[in-house]
This record gives sequence, C-alpha cells and structure tokens, in this order.
Amino acid sequence: MIELSLNEVEMLAAKAARGAGFSWGLCDDIGKCARALAAGGLPWAPSLLALARDSPSLAAPTLSFPAEAGSVISAPTDGSCLCPIRTGALIADRPRMLTGHPLRIERVAHPLWLVGFAALWDVRVRVSWKGACADVAGGAIAAKAGAAGWLAPDAGVTISSGPDDVREPDRRRRASIDPTVFEALGAIAARTYVPASANSRATGAGGSRTDDE
Repeated sequence: MIELSLNEVEMLAAKAARGAGFSWGLCDDIGKCARALAAGGLPWAPSLLALARDSPSLAAPTLSFPAEAGSVISAPTDGSCLCPIRTGALIADRPRMLTGHPLRIERVAHPLWLVGFAALWDVRVRVSWKGACADVAGGAIAAKAGAAGWLAPDAGVTISSGPDDVREPDRRRRASIDPTVFEALGAIAARTYVPASANSRATGAGGSRTDDE
C-alpha cells in the first residue's frame, strides 16, 4: 500500500477529476470531498476511479424540482444515473433542501461522494442507502457500513437530519491507497499535462541538461 498525506489525497483527486473531464470548480469540490472521505477512513480512491470511468454517461440533476425541504431529486427517465458530484454541488447551492423532511435522491451513481459533500456542508446530516449509513457533523464522518456498501455503483440515497448524540470520530491524517489504483488515477491525471516538445526540453523544461538548480 502507498501512504498519502491528506494534502496529497486532495491534489491527486482534483487532478484525476480534471483528467476525467470535470470542470475546475467541480474538481476543487472533488478534491475536498476526497480529503474528507480519506480522513474518515472511507474508500475514496477506488470510488474515484469508478467515477472517472463512468462520468461521461452520468446525468446532471435538473432544476425542475422545488428547492424545498422534503424534495425528491428524480433520476433521468432514460435509465441513466445521476452524477453524484453535480448533485452534491446543486444541493450545496440550496441548503434549504437539507432542513426539515428528508431529501430523497433517486438512482445516483457512486453515492459515497454525497457523504464527502455532506462533510463540506455546515449541517448535521445522516446520509444513507441500502447497505450504508454515515452521520456527518462538523466535517467529521462517523461511518456505519462495510466496504461493499460504500462502493455501491448506484443507489437511492436519503439525506436526513443527523442525531444530536453523534460522537465525533478521530480523523485520520494519512490515507492508504492500493498501488494499482494509485497508478490508474495518476494516468487519468496525466491527461491534463501538456506534452513535452523539443523546444521546451531544450530551454530547460522538465529538468534537461541546461537545468543547473
């Protein structure tokens, strides 16, 4: 296993997200979510790899539903899944949806990322789906599921008010990542790199023979 600091987790996740085609703003969100998930001991890396693979086929939530407590974010009628990143960003822009009655989200892909988003919201919430449940408060995640539940490819998610007696768990300062997953995420991140040219190398880019530092 490879050990990463939380800063390294955030940077790798943001770069891989950009390589997968997300906008810079959403990449910043993904980096922060990955950091929160890693601090909570949740499998951010394999979930990010799956998200990057599936992102071209995922749908953005529409604005046709009322931004009120107790709303339902409906899945697309064509059978595709909602993008968890765009869905999380939409909820973040409408905090009233998180007050009062539970918010139900139909058929969202890789729901673990909604737990990451919940850690960025200044609210106490419970995020749950079949086989997984997490209480989130103050940016800390108290997880209540096994690996199979966290890595669900899609699920119907409920976000409700969290209990008042949640004990804030100890946050990890480092995260372990499988070397194969690390290399795969690095390869996705590398899609954003500018290819080297003979001229750039001759003038010192990348540490050529003219680099005397």
